Amino acid sequence: MNDLDIYHLDDSTMCFAINPYKVCIRLRVRKNLNINDIYVHYGPKYKFKTFKKVRMELFCQTESSAYYQAILNLDDRRLSYYFVFTVDNVKYFYTEDGFSSKFDETMWQYSLFQLAYINDSDIHKEVSWAKDAIFYQIFVDRFHQGDKTKDTSYINMKQFDRPDRMSFYGGDLQGIIDKIPYLKNLGVNAIYLTPIFDSNSNHKYNIADYKKIDWMFGDNEKLHMLVEQLHKNNIKIVLDAVFNHCAYNNPIFEDVKKYSSKSKYFDWFIIHGKEIDFSDDHFNYDGFGTWKYMPKFNTSNKNVEKYLLDIATYYIKEFDIDGWRLDVGDEVSHEFWRSFRKACKQCKDDFIILGEVWPDAHSYLLGDQFDAVMNYPFRKAVINYLLNHFNSEILSDDLNKCLISNTSIVNNMMYNLLDSHDSPRFVYELKGDLNRYKQALSLMFTFVGMPALFYGDETHLSGGHDPDCRLPMVFEGEHFDYEFFNFVKNFINIRKTNKALKQGNIRIFSKNNLFYLERYDENNRFTLILNNTKNPVKLQKIGNVVISNLYDDKNVLNDSGFVLFKN
Repeated sequence: MNDLDIYHLDDSTMCFAINPYKVCIRLRVRKNLNINDIYVHYGPKYKFKTFKKVRMELFCQTESSAYYQAILNLDDRRLSYYFVFTVDNVKYFYTEDGFSSKFDETMWQYSLFQLAYINDSDIHKEVSWAKDAIFYQIFVDRFHQGDKTKDTSYINMKQFDRPDRMSFYGGDLQGIIDKIPYLKNLGVNAIYLTPIFDSNSNHKYNIADYKKIDWMFGDNEKLHMLVEQLHKNNIKIVLDAVFNHCAYNNPIFEDVKKYSSKSKYFDWFIIHGKEIDFSDDHFNYDGFGTWKYMPKFNTSNKNVEKYLLDIATYYIKEFDIDGWRLDVGDEVSHEFWRSFRKACKQCKDDFIILGEVWPDAHSYLLGDQFDAVMNYPFRKAVINYLLNHFNSEILSDDLNKCLISNTSIVNNMMYNLLDSHDSPRFVYELKGDLNRYKQALSLMFTFVGMPALFYGDETHLSGGHDPDCRLPMVFEGEHFDYEFFNFVKNFINIRKTNKALKQGNIRIFSKNNLFYLERYDENNRFTLILNNTKNPVKLQKIGNVVISNLYDDKNVLNDSGFVLFKN
């Protein structure tokens, strides 16, 4: 053995408190290492002679590692622990000093792994409604126009026109209110809206006034009405917080443009030089991406922090929203998000904070900043499987990496998406293959976390890169696929009515080039099987089929098909 064969890190995603007296412990082991009988010995850090032990079980595997897990039930919040196992029939002890065939009990206080004390404020509390959530993202301008009395002169796009970046369709808050019965019928119970604040664009990610509802969408009264009606129908609402940057015409930045270094807001932005330069062909300040018209806030500035936190808490206190989605969350300072979390949770304890972070986001998910993020690694794994290699072992490895990258608390709140306003539609990527799209949806509705539809996913609305992924919603007629809508509606109902699919344990693996995902609790076990072998496969006897596609009554699962059954 060498130091790369076994790894553990205390007070991390490998050791975290679920509550004050329950801790999850994980151990990483090199795959194919001949390891057996893994136990974690644990107890109060001052009472070594009272230690207990529990056997660790295999949690998941990737191409190079196996991860073992145990749940410790504590009598004391002060935890010390070490590992004991055999490799090639030789007994080893593993502590912070590394692994050894001997354990010096006289030095135990210096060598054990620890959670020194489990303080209540350090525990990442799970938002109570997250496990039951089925999200539905709405790009407001493209959803539905409900207000027929507003000034419509800005609307320059009809139902089936192809949009460009300056297209306006007319969707508004009243339109969402009008379609609440549609959302209820579909079965979703949480919506996330792209920004609704004062802006001159159709997407509203360049905000001029954060405390003003954009006139194209409505006003304060309309937002009050929307939240009230959603809550009456047991639907949560999450708004989009664009705190990385603002609009070029935001009055604060206008003041900087006018007075340069003499503006009291000059250091609210990240300007390179003693004066601002915003000439036509040049600018010397940071913005979103490479864009001049969305200047970036300096969120390390305490006055900026105060300004933005006032906005964040205003919409919780005044409108009773249920969460914020944080645009470009990984470009804002960690310190700001820590203050943001405290401010929001003080207003509403059961409030969800979802970051937009595309790569691994573990540094934001330690319980002091975000609750979870938009799970783009999940999307990447599924799209890589269905578009590129059809290798069930790679899909199994990739999804297990998603699980092991975060605590179980975070995994239960991850926003699992196939589509968003920032990516080509999944069905477009699949070139319209609805069978594989159903496979992708079956993964999303059975994976740990919160399934999230982008408006139109339920009828396979297609479209390439922005702006094509933002086509107007269709609610009826020949372009509305009722069969597919009912398939999605049925899967949502299956998810919502089976506790094991929402809250159960998960096991993911590959067998005979088929992909398997199991969800189970003390009462029920569900198994999902995907076939992308290019051939029909005769399955052994399985349980009661819950939902399937391309699966027949002779237990044959055809290529591009799936079956979900209850054991």
